Amino acid sequence: ALLPQLKVGMTENEARIILESEMLKRGSEEPSFATIVASGNRSSMPHGVASDKVIEAGDFVTFDFGSVYKGYHSDMTRTIVMGPASELQKKLYSIVLEAQKRGVAAVRAGITGKELDAVCRDYIK
Repeated sequence: ALLPQLKVGMTENEARIILESEMLKRGSEEPSFATIVASGNRSSMPHGVASDKVIEAGDFVTFDFGSVYKGYHSDMTRTIVMGPASELQKKLYSIVLEAQKRGVAAVRAGITGKELDAVCRDYIK
């Protein structure tokens, strides 16, 4: 598993290599797209790329990854905190989670992506 192998002081690229290796060990044929690992201030960047930035204690770290298996291409995103989460980090995480839940609850036939985005963003504001 990835999480026990993550260490403060490793780079985003080192974390990416571990994640991709773990996917391959579990039967992945290949990543379904370029694996994203973004930490600290970079963790909020959509579609960033893993870099040589060092992961620091207290950083949010966002993993956006996927795997190819027998023609299926997966995609998932997870965000963690390196070490104990601060009260501010807990608050930010809960706001984003609630925005996502509201977006999911608003899904219906005919709604546009723009409208769903507004549901989420309006809550965050």
